Amino acid sequence: MSNTIRDIRHRIKSVTSTQQITRAMKMVAAARFRRAEGKVEHAHRFLIRINAVLAKLAPLIGRVDHPYITAPATDMPGSVRRALVLHLTSDRGLCGAFNSHLNKKAQELISELEGRGFEVELFAVGKKGRDYFAKRGVQICKYLECPSAGPGWGLVRSIDRIVDDKYRQGVFTEVHIVYADFINVVRNIPTAERLLPMDISDVEDVPPEFENVILEPRSAELVSYALDSYLAAEIHCSMLIGYASENASRMVAMDNATAAAGDMIDVLTLEYNKARQSAITSELLDIVGGAEAMD
Repeated sequence: MSNTIRDIRHRIKSVTSTQQITRAMKMVAAARFRRAEGKVEHAHRFLIRINAVLAKLAPLIGRVDHPYITAPATDMPGSVRRALVLHLTSDRGLCGAFNSHLNKKAQELISELEGRGFEVELFAVGKKGRDYFAKRGVQICKYLECPSAGPGWGLVRSIDRIVDDKYRQGVFTEVHIVYADFINVVRNIPTAERLLPMDISDVEDVPPEFENVILEPRSAELVSYALDSYLAAEIHCSMLIGYASENASRMVAMDNATAAAGDMIDVLTLEYNKARQSAITSELLDIVGGAEAMD
């Protein structure tokens, strides 16, 4: 019996330590989420302005010979259609089903592209995506880690330059991105979008606050500059949204783990008290039996 009591006490201590760790991880994830939320707001505001400028210049876009609009020709003999998938996951786990849902979405996109006759290569940002597809034989052309403090502009520019160079050189005819679109703290949606070539029909209407804005010089040069800024803005915003979704998922997962540890501690404490009461009762019976025997 003493061994059982000792074992239960040890388990309670172990679960309590685990609970302290999960509670601390929840607090860290919450702090990172709050910082990421503010950055997402700024990045999204910048992206809205880029799209507003493109909407304002929409009549000129069709006249500009820009690689982001005109996809490389793939109907030549011997030409191969290649697609690049920029896959954004986390470097660490303990965030629920966050990474598994993203990997499933990326797998669906890859299967769809292959069904359309594309050779697909993966640009993995985050270890979880790289490890998942490396085991499944998907060609990974590039891999980068995402800093724990979140994606900075330097990382975004590095990704932008790599994608831009390969696309302009005609290595890839399409570029897609897979990321977690943040809805609220308990919900994010794995999302796949085509980045390049741009679909001009997707350019939204001019926002009311931009109706009276005058853009100068209203020329092909300005259109090219806005298009050049589009890719980096899209990648930056997607990475920040994905980072916010990751930390929200980790915050919820660690909160659930902390609550589960609390429930386990309650069950073990009850079991401990029952075992201790049983041991005391057994000792009292032995004492009473011994006293009666002496009489």
